[in-house]
Amino acid sequence: MLKSSLPSDQLYAVPKSSLSFCGRPFARNRKHKGFSLIELMTVVAILSILLAIVVPSYQAHVRKARRVDAKAMLLDLAGRQERYNSVYNAYADTFTKLGYTAGVSISIPNSSQPNYLITITTGTATAFKAQAAPTGDQTSDACGTFIIDQLGAQTTSGGSVPANQCW
Repeated sequence: MLKSSLPSDQLYAVPKSSLSFCGRPFARNRKHKGFSLIELMTVVAILSILLAIVVPSYQAHVRKARRVDAKAMLLDLAGRQERYNSVYNAYADTFTKLGYTAGVSISIPNSSQPNYLITITTGTATAFKAQAAPTGDQTSDACGTFIIDQLGAQTTSGGSVPANQCW
């Protein structure tokens, strides 16, 4: 049997410099800590691809939600016009006659950055027409201006999408 010149407690000792995992030294033995430039650029590339997909989709959903607010306001206005007509036998030409605080137009939402401007374009004894015109960021919406009249006809103008897809 071969005898070693090392004491028995050091027979199976492995030098710390030779410790590795899959050919790479353990992190505590690496001279440089952190990420390499290639790793960082890969993460940046993946994030930019994800953002290019997610942001336009998010903006489309935000515009669609804003449309819902404008349509709800127009339908509320139409209901108030019909109640006003049943009492006074005519349609109102201002918002104050319908119980709103605004006189000529209403901003949706009622803030410094409105998305739609609601106006009564016609208010006579026999007819009314109201519209919700997009403002600000909402002007790029494909539906354009929403219009409703005394017959309940729901149309759009200035948009690239048919009214039945917007209403």
